[in-house]
Amino acid sequence: MLRDNVRDYPDKVSVLSVIADANAETTQEAVETGKMTWNVTWDGASGPIETEWGIRNFPSVFLLDADGKLLASDIPSEYL
Repeated sequence: MLRDNVRDYPDKVSVLSVIADANAETTQEAVETGKMTWNVTWDGASGPIETEWGIRNFPSVFLLDADGKLLASDIPSEYL
């Protein structure tokens, strides 16, 4: 569903996946094989993004508006 939204609404939806795997190779492989076709960054285990945002559960979802204001978090994937 996420992949469909990114494809179908490129001017309205922007996705950033922050990967917290222990090594960057997993993230690189997901991007190179096309498994993840949106913006992706690797944060590492307990990296600065995970720490600053206080992320404890994976996956965690944050919905922000165009100005960067947090609108919702921990949205069930069926609503995305």
